Amino acid sequence: MPVIIRSDCSKAETVARELYDMARARSHLYVLLIASGGLVYFLLLRGLLKDAEAIAREALQQANCARGKLPESASVPLTMLSRVCYERNQLAQAHHLLLRAAEVDPIPPARICDHGSHSACKARVRAKGSATAAWRPSRPRANCRPSIRRACIATGI
Repeated sequence: MPVIIRSDCSKAETVARELYDMARARSHLYVLLIASGGLVYFLLLRGLLKDAEAIAREALQQANCARGKLPESASVPLTMLSRVCYERNQLAQAHHLLLRAAEVDPIPPARICDHGSHSACKARVRAKGSATAAWRPSRPRANCRPSIRRACIATGI
């Protein structure tokens, strides 16, 4: 999706909305939460704060109803909802939501494999705990390349 974002923001928003709607229809919680974060981002870019807030809150509500608590991937819509509050100059609420996102997922997936060697990335994943079982690299790598970072983000580790 990064190529789409750079070339056509409206197309990327359409893809995010389709993914979000598909996840809602199939009750796929992880995809719903990640896609809602992307969709909220694009709505924010267009200044549609009310719509962005509604999408984020709906996704968080579905996650809370499905599990009784927010899963780690809920940090994505929580962070984007924080951004909505920031844009409205509701700084205390924005701060609270960011703290809640950090509480839900203390090691966000995008930050696990930002830099460093493959072994350092793997160690961070192991430290995360529950994600250790999901780590199955296709082949060892000397560095933590963008392809590994994308894999970490896509699998939620």
